Amino acid sequence: MTSATASGGAGGRRPARIVCVALSPSIDVTYVVPHLAPGTIHRPAEVYRVPGGKGFNVARAARALGADVAAAGVLGGDSGAWMVAMLARSGMRLATVMGIEPTRTCVSVSDRSAGTLTEFYEPPPRITPKAWSDLLHTVVRVCDEHPSWVSLSGSLPPGPVPEALADLVAAAKGAGAKVAVDTHSTALAAAVGAGADLLKVNVEEAAALLGSGRGTGYGDGGGDVTGADPLTAAQLRDPAVLATALLAASPHTSLAIVTAGADGAVVASRTGPPLRATLDVRGDFPVGSGDSFLGGLLTALADAPDDVETALRLAMGAGAANALTPGAGVLDAGTARTLAEKVLVTTLSPL
Repeated sequence: MTSATASGGAGGRRPARIVCVALSPSIDVTYVVPHLAPGTIHRPAEVYRVPGGKGFNVARAARALGADVAAAGVLGGDSGAWMVAMLARSGMRLATVMGIEPTRTCVSVSDRSAGTLTEFYEPPPRITPKAWSDLLHTVVRVCDEHPSWVSLSGSLPPGPVPEALADLVAAAKGAGAKVAVDTHSTALAAAVGAGADLLKVNVEEAAALLGSGRGTGYGDGGGDVTGADPLTAAQLRDPAVLATALLAASPHTSLAIVTAGADGAVVASRTGPPLRATLDVRGDFPVGSGDSFLGGLLTALADAPDDVETALRLAMGAGAANALTPGAGVLDAGTARTLAEKVLVTTLSPL
């Protein structure tokens, strides 16, 4: 199941500006029910099914916003074949490789009466060393076309060790791409140590890394976080403190972004003071909003690498537009750009 479908361009393929790697792909199903009652039969009023996993959600959001995208990941079985067919319909290039186990399914149940979302995530299938090697070489092959960004999103599935993610970061950077990472735990530490250019994590993921005493550096031999004083419990809940500390702990990183759900996001950068972004929009379908945020961010950065504020606005607009639409990584581009104009961006004092 190796694929390299082209999109756009007469008589040939158009190089992808963004390569989105899904580390743990899944078929994402959303059921909308009037009322969720455990132990009873439900007949959903609406059903939405998309090829997902964080990396493919990023790809779908970026593609909807007009970016030239290539989507990469390990897929297997009939479920994986379905995902290839559905991804191909979106017009993005595919760079998928064959796995030995079927791709998983994850289910979200939206309860209209309570306004809640109940989620069921199957464990990701094991990835063999051969499949991981094939994925790495596939990403390098696509990077030969010199994309602006490679994004690596999701949990590391069973099989590869955290250092394998560092190899993927190093390979993409060696091909000349900038690398954005959205993962957690030891995989995040490995990616930081390998020189990831952009980190996008939520409050809990940042706090787990910075509060663990484990440090960030596989590539630097490990160690504490730059020798800084430990963060207090209150600081480990503050996105501004976390983003600034994460940037300080990641010497090769240019942008560190910590998202806080409906409370917005903070970006810390090497070139200016931290920025906080907020948007007073709430939606019933938040699954995939963080991925859409990253898709919007990279779409803007691919066009204007130094305009962090504009990228942050489009990221916030994309995340909010996703929350208004059923299906992870599904959004209306016009809505996203309209919401981006309503984002409040505040310049913070350096911490």
